Amino acid sequence: GTFGFGSSNVRTETRDNAGLQGNAGAQSGFFETAGPTNYPAGASSWWHLIDVRHSNNSNNYALQIAGSFFDQNLYFRKTNNSATTAWSQLITTNSNLAWLTTGNAGTVASSNFIGTTDAIDFVVRTNNVERMRVLSGGNVGINTNTPSVPLAVNGSGVNVYATDAWIENNMHVQGNETLTQGGRGRMRVGTAWNYMGLYTDASSTGAASDLVLGASSGLVRIGCNGCGQNFKVSGLEGTTTQPVYATSNGVLTRTPPAGQVLNVVMVNGGNMGTNVTVNSTTFTTVITTTYTPVSNNSFLIVECSIDYQIGGTNTDSWVSRITVDGTQAGMCYQYWNNGSGGGTRGGVLFPLMGRYENSSTTTKTINAQAARSSSDDNGTFYRYSASTWIKITEVQK
Repeated sequence: GTFGFGSSNVRTETRDNAGLQGNAGAQSGFFETAGPTNYPAGASSWWHLIDVRHSNNSNNYALQIAGSFFDQNLYFRKTNNSATTAWSQLITTNSNLAWLTTGNAGTVASSNFIGTTDAIDFVVRTNNVERMRVLSGGNVGINTNTPSVPLAVNGSGVNVYATDAWIENNMHVQGNETLTQGGRGRMRVGTAWNYMGLYTDASSTGAASDLVLGASSGLVRIGCNGCGQNFKVSGLEGTTTQPVYATSNGVLTRTPPAGQVLNVVMVNGGNMGTNVTVNSTTFTTVITTTYTPVSNNSFLIVECSIDYQIGGTNTDSWVSRITVDGTQAGMCYQYWNNGSGGGTRGGVLFPLMGRYENSSTTTKTINAQAARSSSDDNGTFYRYSASTWIKITEVQK
């Protein structure tokens, strides 16, 4: 036969208060209500309740399951002798509380997430081996559980100068073409041939590449051909007075190789004042200028020329020289024999050349001088002439 109880003998009774104690009339069974009390938070209208009571009706120990008539959510609690014990929602495929192996739909990015709500690390495993860890403070480690920077791969890393990412081994960046096609190819950051550096694979020969370092192109280039980018190495910035040089084996340096021309200065005629007349055995300056060396270990090669004329008919002997800060750097002699059967001469005063061994970058005074060493004829030196000039070439020692 059929055993029936409850409303209309359907074995379902009515109970509004889920927290009712046994000695107050609560029994195990199946219940419904349109006025839920002590049901899950926010409960209203019609609800189901399954209640399994303790055999001692003087306490309030019960296992309860409840749910609304109008959705697929289920709630569970064990009352623990309290009518107001909180309910917990059961995880189901329709509750949107679980992340499913087939994916979830209807998630809300601002409230749904995978992770922790306390200060505990979040760990991802495969084959029961830890592969990735997100520390409670936010750093992410891949194949490391102690990342010291926001992203660390295969090593903890060191937070030097606000490091954001640490790659313990090599990093490869693959272009959108296969290596056999040439073009952009692949770039590698890391170690090779016992050196740390930036490398491109052999197919990285495309003219559109922003960075080409050797490879099959045979080039070291920053920027495309003809784009006009500059090459700059920190600490080796070239200036007008201190350029950067390449040694014979291709190393960039601020120390120029021996024999390297460092600077050339030319002072032309017309800038040196009026003519100078010399009639003395004491040296008289006929050309003067100043020069500031760019190196403290160099040679100053001084060349100068000036139109001049020696008057009179006597036999004469003259001398010219170059001085740098009073130190003689070069000298020439000239001799005339205007006596009987004369008209002969040997040597010239100008053009004249000298070499000065420099050891500082302080400004130097450079003079071209002339003096009569015999007889008493005058010498005139034409400083305004276009043929008058002085040239300083600085060469690294």
